Amino acid sequence: MQWLVRVISFIIVGALSLFAQVSGGDYYIPQGSNPQGYASLAAAFADINANGVSGTVNLLIDADITEVGSNLILNRSDLTNTNNVVIKPAPGKTVIITIDGSGPLAINNTPYVTIDGSNNGSTSRDMTIYQSSGYDKVIHIFGNSDNFLLKNTILTYPSNPTASNNWVIYSDVPTGATDVPDGVRIENCVLGSSGFSNLAAVYVSGSSTASLYPSTWLFSNNTFYGRLGGYAGVGIFYCGTVGTRIEFRDNEFIADNNLNSSSPVLSLYQVEGEIYIQRNRFHTFSSNNDNGNLTLVQNTQVRDGGANVYVYNNFLGGNVSNGTVAPAYYYLLDISAPNAKYYVYHNTFRMNPLIANPITDAACIYCAGTIDVKNNIIIQDVDASNAYAIYNNGILTSDYNNFQTATNANVGYNGSTSYKTLSDWQTGTSQDGNSTNVAVTFVNISTDFHLSGSSIGDPNLAGTPIAGVTDDIDQQPRSATAPYKGADENTDNPLPVTLSSFQALPEDRAVRLIWITESEFNNLGFILERATAESGPFKELASYRTNPALNGEGNSSQPKTYEFVDRQVEHNATYWYKLYSVDMDGTIHFVQKISAAVLMEGGPLTRNNSVLPQQFALRANFPNPFNPITYLSFDVAETSRGQVPVVLEVFDMAGRKIRTLVNAPLAPGRYTVMWDGRDANHQPVASGLYIYRLKAGAFVQSRTMQLLK
Repeated sequence: MQWLVRVISFIIVGALSLFAQVSGGDYYIPQGSNPQGYASLAAAFADINANGVSGTVNLLIDADITEVGSNLILNRSDLTNTNNVVIKPAPGKTVIITIDGSGPLAINNTPYVTIDGSNNGSTSRDMTIYQSSGYDKVIHIFGNSDNFLLKNTILTYPSNPTASNNWVIYSDVPTGATDVPDGVRIENCVLGSSGFSNLAAVYVSGSSTASLYPSTWLFSNNTFYGRLGGYAGVGIFYCGTVGTRIEFRDNEFIADNNLNSSSPVLSLYQVEGEIYIQRNRFHTFSSNNDNGNLTLVQNTQVRDGGANVYVYNNFLGGNVSNGTVAPAYYYLLDISAPNAKYYVYHNTFRMNPLIANPITDAACIYCAGTIDVKNNIIIQDVDASNAYAIYNNGILTSDYNNFQTATNANVGYNGSTSYKTLSDWQTGTSQDGNSTNVAVTFVNISTDFHLSGSSIGDPNLAGTPIAGVTDDIDQQPRSATAPYKGADENTDNPLPVTLSSFQALPEDRAVRLIWITESEFNNLGFILERATAESGPFKELASYRTNPALNGEGNSSQPKTYEFVDRQVEHNATYWYKLYSVDMDGTIHFVQKISAAVLMEGGPLTRNNSVLPQQFALRANFPNPFNPITYLSFDVAETSRGQVPVVLEVFDMAGRKIRTLVNAPLAPGRYTVMWDGRDANHQPVASGLYIYRLKAGAFVQSRTMQLLK
């Protein structure tokens, strides 16, 4: 009988416990005349903390309310994706939650909490959370508060904060904590307000001592305001683990007052895993008194597991300003963690001048680690000898970028050497062989880097397709064959013609011009111009109007080869060629310019004056096998001697010399010589393998080729 009493008692207690849970449904705050609800948000939290929930509990804010911060703590560890809490405005209501100065709204060790500021299930921002104190946070999230979602909400202070520890969103590891929030999403919110000088938008930190690292955080479509003295505007410290992501995408970062100290707008420190910074806008960055550093985005340290940092489709810079005190450094992107890998693709950088230029360095991209930089527009407008588009102390791969630099600025710094012009940079580093140096126009050079004017449709802004980067800053699709450099694709005006190569090949008393298009859009045809000096004057050499071989393909995503033979050349003369494409409506686009010096030795020889090799090299002949003509190319590097004695000879497989093609002192450059398959007596040689050998000073290299009749 006693066992029956115990069973019945257990059932009754369990039932009472079950009925004490807050059942799923809508609860109005304040309740007023509504069927169910609470007098305050704190009262709802207290009920949930004590009894838990069953189903989804919607706490509907039905009017403006003021809450006691010290009572506004949600602490219930057993919430799940089906038994959860949602805080949002009542349907059709626009509301303000004011938190008094005794503390923030705290999510402590409570998973699956959502704060949604929309009153209709869309992306409208109909709820504001104010922290009335100048001494505290707005939202504090910590412990095992996984899968917290904050969206469509305005979070700020009603007046300028007065303390030095104000953050809108704050997540830390309190003493004794055994877990941290993972899977957190902050979406479509406004954090802070314009003009606040003593405020930071976000602070998220793990603990290396406790080996606790918040992971899988996503920030999307937010506007971040403010900058706190001594702290980053958005600071992510000791976060992420191998195999997890931290993402910033489609956000706007505005740090617009009193940016003293050396803190960046976005700081990523001691992170690990995969870091994505995509389609963001960083601008309106000002400092009234800064003798430290000015930095927009910074990652200087990653943990032992390493990090892959992907920086795609961002606008960075434009209207950074400072006071009369010169900063030490001025960087738009500081990515310098030694054991990180950085992928910097399709961004638009513009570093504008300051009132007082930096003491040490100014760089659009300051980098170390392993860095791949492609398809960017990089504009360095600081007119100083210590200003750079790229400042590299790591392992750099860079190509298909467009550089603009002020008169006294430099395109790059690599290791220990500064390179003023793009040509200097290409020669000294072997980087950016396909990069350009053309003027770029924007909708607004301070805040809006969408292309405008003559930059729309400029073939010089054609980049190279990059796997995984399939859209632009506006989520418009990238061209699969000829994407624009920079963050803006401009899908209404695809690039008309994209070249994969443009070559000047020597022939007997002629130069053969060959160009290959990767893609064409609305292309009627081509025009070739020629001059005997780089500055011109250029005169038309050939045109689609009179030469059908120069007719365009119209629209094509397939490679197409074009060629024209210039037979009006003289020995020991240098020629410059310009190639233009013409749209169906008659619009003419400049495509590319090359030069060739026509020299006659054992065979016709040209030099491409626009390439200055860093080292000597003998290149593979083409075509190979051949009949009867092939082209042999070699590089003559710059030396202190100026011209270098060069001999290029052809031998049969028995080692007998067949022909001397070049025997002359040559200046630095890339040379191409034609061999017509004849010996020194101008008699055709037999089919078979032949050796060609280059001697350039002390450099010697040989290769084989095959004549196949």
